[in-house]
Amino acid sequence: MAVPASHEVVGRSVASRCFQALQRLGAAHAALTDDWQVVRT
Repeated sequence: MAVPASHEVVGRSVASRCFQALQRLGAAHAALTDDWQVVRT
């Protein structure tokens, strides 16, 4: 039981890190698109 539990914990931590990375990428992409809109206008 200890091994599956540790695997679940590792999976959750990796998933949370990936989710945070996706959020950062989304924020950076939004900032870039905003900059491009400012440049266009």
